[in-house]
Amino acid sequence: MQTCEWTLTNKPTALPALSGPNPTFTLNTITLPALQPGQVLINPLYLSNDPGMRPWISANADPKRQYLPPIHEGEAMRTAAIVRVVESTSEKLPVDTLVFAFTESRELSIRDEAECQPLAPIPGLDIAHFLGALGMPAITAYYGLKEIVKAQPGEGCYFRGCGGTISTCNSTEQTYKNLFEIIQNRLSMHGFFAYDYLSHIPATTELLVQAWKDGKIVLDDEMQTIVDAGFEDVPGVWLRLFEGNNTGKLRTKLV
Repeated sequence: MQTCEWTLTNKPTALPALSGPNPTFTLNTITLPALQPGQVLINPLYLSNDPGMRPWISANADPKRQYLPPIHEGEAMRTAAIVRVVESTSEKLPVDTLVFAFTESRELSIRDEAECQPLAPIPGLDIAHFLGALGMPAITAYYGLKEIVKAQPGEGCYFRGCGGTISTCNSTEQTYKNLFEIIQNRLSMHGFFAYDYLSHIPATTELLVQAWKDGKIVLDDEMQTIVDAGFEDVPGVWLRLFEGNNTGKLRTKLV
């Protein structure tokens, strides 16, 4: 079985290039193997576009300091996605099941059933929110409060730089000049990734969906920017992220 794939061709030192003599990505056709027991063939419906994908392909990034393995030249780009099962050897994931999965940038990909989180469509809720307010950004926020900060009822929290799922360090000069405040106020700094809590995704998603049903979480179209695009336009939509024109989470809806 053949499918199209966006392959990393040249690691960029700055913003990725879509054209020119050294394009960052090329669109290739590859052959997929046959499904093994417990696997599914998936077709992406929505793709997540995240700043954190950029270090995966950067020529300047130190692979020893990456939170995920880097993508090497000749390998497929990858992202988080909402996908549909189009072929299955898994009893748990029949054809037409919608799932959340980390996948290559391909029109068709193969995943083990354990790598897929089933998603049940909910009336009145855009399923694309499972890549945003009900997805990895929500996992980051929830476990940041629950496990890292260990916030208790009645305590106040101060949030700085909540314009997206990354910090406010988006300039070339990433410098804080008030770090002594941490010492004299006996504060703590603690870094973590949502990937540390992947095993908790099903239970946390259920909790967040119930909070939405109870009116504790408000979700609407103004919280996200969805761009309809063909598979050939996938890298271009991702690069829009660095123009700063999107409102909320930027997602690609494949059409």
